[in-house]
Amino acid sequence: MRKGIVVALILLCCVGFTAFAETDSDETQVRELVNQFESALEGKDIAKIEGLVSPQIIVFENGYRNDGWQDFRDNHLIPEFKHAASQYSSTLIKVDVTPSMAWGYSSLKRVQVPKKDAQPDVWTSYILRKENDKWKIVALNWSVRRTSE
Repeated sequence: MRKGIVVALILLCCVGFTAFAETDSDETQVRELVNQFESALEGKDIAKIEGLVSPQIIVFENGYRNDGWQDFRDNHLIPEFKHAASQYSSTLIKVDVTPSMAWGYSSLKRVQVPKKDAQPDVWTSYILRKENDKWKIVALNWSVRRTSE
C-alpha cells in the first residue's frame, strides 16, 4: 500500500514538473516571438511578420481596425513602410501564458527624437494563440501617444 502511494506521489511530481517546464518554455517562446515581431517591424520585413501572425489576425490602432493578414499587410504595413522610419527602443513589460493562449504588452520609445518626459510613444498589447504547436499573434493593439511635433 505504501509503495503504491509513493509511486503515485512520484508520478504526480513528475507530471507537475513537466507542466511547469512546458509553461516556462511557452513563456520563452512567446517572449521570443514578440521580440522577433518588433524586430521585423523595425526592419520592414513583411515576410518575417507574416510568419509570426495568424492569417486571422485582428489589429486595432487608435480607432481603426485591420481584419486579417491581407488587410493588415496591404492597408497598414505596406503604406506605413513607405514612410521614413523612426528608430524605437522596445521594452517587453509583461507576458502571461497558459498552455494555449498568451498575452503581453510592450512600450516603444523613439530614440532619435529627444523627449521632455520618459513617456512611451506607443503601447502595444499582444494576444497570442497556439496554432499547430506554434505561437501566433492573433490580436494586436497599438495605442500611439499624440505628440506636439
